[in-house]
Amino acid sequence: MAKMVALLLAIVCMTMASFGRALPDDQSPESVEKWFKHFPNAKPQNMKLRLYLNNILTMVPPASVAVAKANTTDSTPDTNFGLVRVIDGPITEQPMTEHPDAKVIARVQGLGVFSSQTEVGILEAINFVFTDGEFKGSTLTTFGRLAPAQGWNDISIVGGSGDFRMAQGTIASRIYFIDPTIGDVQEMVFDFYYYPPSISMEPKDELRK
Repeated sequence: MAKMVALLLAIVCMTMASFGRALPDDQSPESVEKWFKHFPNAKPQNMKLRLYLNNILTMVPPASVAVAKANTTDSTPDTNFGLVRVIDGPITEQPMTEHPDAKVIARVQGLGVFSSQTEVGILEAINFVFTDGEFKGSTLTTFGRLAPAQGWNDISIVGGSGDFRMAQGTIASRIYFIDPTIGDVQEMVFDFYYYPPSISMEPKDELRK
């Protein structure tokens, strides 16, 4: 009887291990090459998320800083044309302007270039670096244009790493909160496909609110 119980426990542990999700420690070229051999037969997983990018200027240190601007930028305050800002801000499931203690699950790191002479239009090239939770260590890379006056904007997800390898999709993004002194918060709804290293990972089909 004892042997039977031990055998059942071993089977349960093996089953849980096979269905568990964990980012592989080995991210070497050899490991990636091995993964690519199975890629043609892999099925893409779908992920939907609703997150908030907190560009809070009153944080210590601030979430973003200006690093460059054109000689004419100060003469165009309506557009800030030529201004370049670098951001390293927290990503949460609730806006920090309403929930200051919201748990930080990722950070957004990249830059924004004010590239329009007719309106506030920002070229965004940023990485979402997941720092907590089940996708810790994975990243998403995005590239697109944010025009606050437009309302919802369509930002492209052009790649990813870790669990989000070969990610492709979109982010519907809009300014949720803005204040000249405090900063701004972007509401971002992700919808993308990716090919995780572990083929046993279950897809996440429900939108996280």
